Amino acid sequence: MKPSLIDARGMGQMLFLMLAADLLIRPFSERTGVAAQIYIPAALLAGLVVLAVTRPLICAMTPPVCDILRTAWKRRAAGLVFVLMTISAAGSILHTGLFFDFVSDFKGSSLIGILLPTAVVLYGAVCGPKSLARAFGLMLWLMLVSLVLLFLSIAPLLDVKNLACLPFQPQLILQAAWRGFSLPAQIPLFFWLTVTSADCSCRHYYTRSLLMALALAAVFSALAEMLLGVQAQMQNQTIYAMARLGSLSVFQRLDALHSAVWLLIALLKGAALGCGAHIACRRLISVRHQSARPLLTAAGLLVSLWALFLLSDLQRRQIESVLSLAALTAAGIQILQARRAVRAHIA
Repeated sequence: MKPSLIDARGMGQMLFLMLAADLLIRPFSERTGVAAQIYIPAALLAGLVVLAVTRPLICAMTPPVCDILRTAWKRRAAGLVFVLMTISAAGSILHTGLFFDFVSDFKGSSLIGILLPTAVVLYGAVCGPKSLARAFGLMLWLMLVSLVLLFLSIAPLLDVKNLACLPFQPQLILQAAWRGFSLPAQIPLFFWLTVTSADCSCRHYYTRSLLMALALAAVFSALAEMLLGVQAQMQNQTIYAMARLGSLSVFQRLDALHSAVWLLIALLKGAALGCGAHIACRRLISVRHQSARPLLTAAGLLVSLWALFLLSDLQRRQIESVLSLAALTAAGIQILQARRAVRAHIA
């Protein structure tokens, strides 16, 4: 398997932005439903559970282990990664298309909202992870500008009195953490790109990226409640609702700028998932048929779109979590075998 030459910082930026995309554009069928006082510790608890389960695996991926995995990654495990990435990319396409249709005011936005993300995913599949890492690095700065402008526009409207002050109820926190728990495909993708990357030191950025995403979720929840009060619990696109209320000097509709940046991040997320599926094809087909990888990736994406079209957001999230868990389990088995091979070689 040829190394993709992604540097460590690029990997960290990619993981953080892909996790942030799920915070900026949320599923339309889901609402927060709880106060920030419940949501923040629940999100932190769910995130720490994911971190506790996955961090030992990423720490075990030392350079000698990665060198073995690049040549000995089993075809069945690669097939599982391919299915996960195509299904997750299809879910990202549908999710992005709905948001594009939601923020657009012209006819035909529904069709464009499906065709455009599909084209971006297919292009990202063939352009390679190194090019995507550069795009994520640029998009990180655009997102930071968007978030700073968002905060400045809503700052005069924030009221600390809107924050709910409830008695401490651990059972509500546990229930919210259980309902909101998921294992997104971004995490197995990080493992997959770490295996195919020439710079295995990127594993040091894993914890940092997850904690930054959790901190961003906590900040969004607190600001939304300070701005919207109890109505923040009823919103399915909370950050977009905040953007529509904010204004800065003569700029009264900054939500269009924010939406454009968030859509670009969502498109890049889908492209990265498509790239992961395309790389997995290397282990699925023989060397002489490598030219068929784009066709196989496109076919898998179209089949996944057809399969997910009639499913709810909750069902899509559950399928993605189950497949992610299976992919991480397969990765853990192979990492353990590679570590044993390294120890046997040293002995």
